Amino acid sequence: RYWEVGNEIYMEQDLTGAHMQADSYAERFLQFADVMKDADDTISVGAIGGLNFGRYRTLSDDNWTETLLQQAADRIDFLAVHNAYAPVVIGTGSDVDPRMVYRNMLTAPVLIEQNLDDLVTLLARYEPADDPIELAVTEWGPMFHVMPDHPWVDHVKTMGSALFVASTLNVFLRNPRVTIANAFKLTDFGFMGWIGRRGTGFAPTALSE
Repeated sequence: RYWEVGNEIYMEQDLTGAHMQADSYAERFLQFADVMKDADDTISVGAIGGLNFGRYRTLSDDNWTETLLQQAADRIDFLAVHNAYAPVVIGTGSDVDPRMVYRNMLTAPVLIEQNLDDLVTLLARYEPADDPIELAVTEWGPMFHVMPDHPWVDHVKTMGSALFVASTLNVFLRNPRVTIANAFKLTDFGFMGWIGRRGTGFAPTALSE
């Protein structure tokens, strides 16, 4: 029913090597959307995008989404964004203050809400007046680190992370344009799962030692 064309290829550091510029992506998106809708006109086809904000800068081009909308807004059913990961301690020292980390994580939903509002404002400039583009947060959740052996990786399973999840869900629910929000992820064999495999079993909470 819902098809997202591409995944984070606006990131220069994308590990797949699939990074491309916005105009090239818009051209490819239109090709995919036309063929897919010809095969089944009941599906919804989504383009990827978003807006950088603060230190949350995953798009290599600040104008990525505007360029995309200029070329393809009338063919986009939903815009898939990944703007709700926090607090992300990758690159910080091992002595970073946990209180500061959690304070920042628990204030992040305020910034996420503003970012979604800014996206809605941008969409309104280009979307068809009678066919608004939906917002789909197709990846989101507490994110500390991505290395399975890093001491922060299991903090996605703490009560503080649960509070972040609740606050962020509240943001999504209060924005009428957000119609999809897919948490990443429930279980894992490496990192970021709310229930993670550690040793011979699954650990729903962060390790105490």
